[in-house]
Amino acid sequence: MTEPAARLLAEAYAAHGPACRLYARALSDDPDDVVQETFVRLARRLTAGQPAPKHLRAWLLIAVRSAAIDARRRTQRRKSHEVAASPGRRMFEPDERMDAAAAEESLQKLPPRRREAVVLRVWGGLGFEAIAKMTGVATSTAHADFNAGIAELRRRMGIKDEP
Repeated sequence: MTEPAARLLAEAYAAHGPACRLYARALSDDPDDVVQETFVRLARRLTAGQPAPKHLRAWLLIAVRSAAIDARRRTQRRKSHEVAASPGRRMFEPDERMDAAAAEESLQKLPPRRREAVVLRVWGGLGFEAIAKMTGVATSTAHADFNAGIAELRRRMGIKDEP
């Protein structure tokens, strides 16, 4: 990025960042990521040698809206993948009553191999063969690590098994 482009980016953030964040807070659960994505888009544009938008503030606010929509779609897609990764059996589904910090803390307390198996299966959408290859264990070990990790998460979070 050229020096003038970097300066323009810094000035744009100083002048319009707070308004972008306020707007992002109205549209997203993660406004900081939305604003970051917005300014990354501006940086890419400037790095590519394109001029700054004529109406920069309006362009930024439109980009905030677009980034918020993209983030919402990614979240919906992730949730869909989580459901698809566990056909017929729910592992656990966060809802408004679940403490996200407690869930993250419980995940962090898992032994590393179990935690990795859970993350790769639930959020990565990988099968046990792929997890086994990535982690260097047998497929049956990857499956056992995942099942043990899910059972431990359920226990730690007080989630009872469904009949």
